[in-house]
Amino acid sequence: MNHPRPEDLSAYVDRTLPVSQVRSIADHVAACGPCREMVQGWESLRAAIRSVPVVEPEPWFAERMEAMVAGEEADVERWAGPERVAGRAVFGLAVIVLGLLLAMSFRQEATAPPVDRMFALGSGDSTTLLASSELTRENLLQATIVGE
Repeated sequence: MNHPRPEDLSAYVDRTLPVSQVRSIADHVAACGPCREMVQGWESLRAAIRSVPVVEPEPWFAERMEAMVAGEEADVERWAGPERVAGRAVFGLAVIVLGLLLAMSFRQEATAPPVDRMFALGSGDSTTLLASSELTRENLLQATIVGE
């Protein structure tokens, strides 16, 4: 037996089913126990919903709800508004630039600084070459400038 779709049974209960289908659904529900139970359950549920009294909200309710919604919209705008997004983008770019500058400074420190002058200590086979940063007070008097 082919059962109707649940949507069609619901439309049958709500009396919104197209007229062309009402007769076939009614015949099926009369002959099919499970579908009849489903229709009866929906009918009793809808009857219970219709029996609930309509409650009128307090006069201040709409005003308070509108204020709450307006406050939430203001919060959303404050946290995700165009100014906030632009500010975050600028901050992000600044962090990236600072990070790149910092990385470049570490990279430059890792390479040896250029030596502008070399100094020779001693003479002949015992000559030692020193960079200007390696000179001490004692050996400065012995040094001769090389390459000038």
